[in-house]
Amino acid sequence: MRIPFELLLEIRCLHYETTHERKAVRAIAEKDGRFLMVTNKLGDYKFPGGGLDATERPMDAVSREVLEETGCAFTPSRFLLRTTERRPDIMKDNARFEMTSHYYVGHLEEGRGAQKLEPYEEALGFEPVFMTLSEAFERNRSLLEKKSVINSWVRREMRVMEMLLKMDKI
Repeated sequence: MRIPFELLLEIRCLHYETTHERKAVRAIAEKDGRFLMVTNKLGDYKFPGGGLDATERPMDAVSREVLEETGCAFTPSRFLLRTTERRPDIMKDNARFEMTSHYYVGHLEEGRGAQKLEPYEEALGFEPVFMTLSEAFERNRSLLEKKSVINSWVRREMRVMEMLLKMDKI
């Protein structure tokens, strides 16, 4: 049975004066047993996606984000899960950062166009790849075990991958 899930990841968040909230969308797109992922110079893997603009509908946002980060056209078919991360805000003193990510399952159109990366994505060397969830999970786990410098999304994405690996069908 397919049901929506919610994960909460909280890192050292006791009490803060303010909370900076961000809403995001992410795509789960499988093709021939492999999933569209985004890798970067640090060697981790994440589902494509990003911030939701204030007036944008989530399903439109996830299509836009996948196209920008990967050059692939993605059509979402359904909502699968939501994650909420809470951690100290690195941009503001005495503030908490809260990121809520909505994951959508969908399909990819054939072919691939050019990426349209944000400057920070370009600096990180975002590159689309297809791989199994097991491969992506193990590579991220290896980075954590080595205590390498990692991107903030690695733990979140590993939790999502782990949950997807336990499902019979996505």
